[in-house]
Amino acid sequence: MKLEALIPGTDGKITNNIVRITNKAAVIELLRQSRAGISRAELAETLDVSRSTISVIVHDLLACGLVLEQGEGTSRGGRRPIVLKINRNAGRVVGIDIGANHLSAVVADLHGVVVGEMHEPLHIDAGPEECLQRVFVLVDVALSVAGSQMEQV
Repeated sequence: MKLEALIPGTDGKITNNIVRITNKAAVIELLRQSRAGISRAELAETLDVSRSTISVIVHDLLACGLVLEQGEGTSRGGRRPIVLKINRNAGRVVGIDIGANHLSAVVADLHGVVVGEMHEPLHIDAGPEECLQRVFVLVDVALSVAGSQMEQV
């Protein structure tokens, strides 16, 4: 199946912007999956895109602080590659669990490591407005416990 068929709103045409967005998302996903890090050359080879495409994407990710250079990797001939990793502290992820009897809010770094969490009883029959208000408060408290702010989410 062609990529055009998978992307709604393209009317069967792939624009350069869609290709850039797709490539950037693929690079981020590979970096996220590779806890030990990955080189630019490995990214290009794995994604089957040019090294110049990877260089442009990595430059943007380095500039916004989402990616860090973590030193030199093992050479496969030639100079040693620079290993890239997701910057775990570039943002935070919040998870919320609303049960019939409980409410939980968890804050994690970009590697998925929990850095703060809060739990409290909840009576779901209090209604959606009350429950949602409790969610907002508990998320704020969990962020505070994590030493984080909503702007990082």
